[in-house]
Amino acid sequence: MRAITTIFFLFLTISGFSQVQTPQPSPSSKLEQMVGLTDIEINYNRPSKRDRVIFGSLVPFGKLWRTGANSSSKISFSTDVEIEGSKINKGTYSIFSIPNEDNWDFILYSDAELWGVPQDWDDNKIIHKSNHES
Repeated sequence: MRAITTIFFLFLTISGFSQVQTPQPSPSSKLEQMVGLTDIEINYNRPSKRDRVIFGSLVPFGKLWRTGANSSSKISFSTDVEIEGSKINKGTYSIFSIPNEDNWDFILYSDAELWGVPQDWDDNKIIHKSNHES
């Protein structure tokens, strides 16, 4: 009887460890880099393509996008910085973008505790906006 009980619990244990591990659909990533005396950290979730057309379809051209999957992407600066002539105070900001066919708008937004695009977008919270060719 003891052997049967042991074998039974052994099978229960093995079945618990034999679950198939698959990658997250949108894995999170973190990039940390020191530039000069400033530590910069970017946190984002990579959207997986999975046989989909992303830009122009899943993410429509000309529409505000959270620049990643799940929660909005974030960038943190350990000191005050300057980007394209705009002074940015140290802190954490959400990153948004507006993809277009030929160019992208990138936006730093002061509210860093967002999940996706805010329903009540406030232009006064835009810290910096820039346009770049694709």
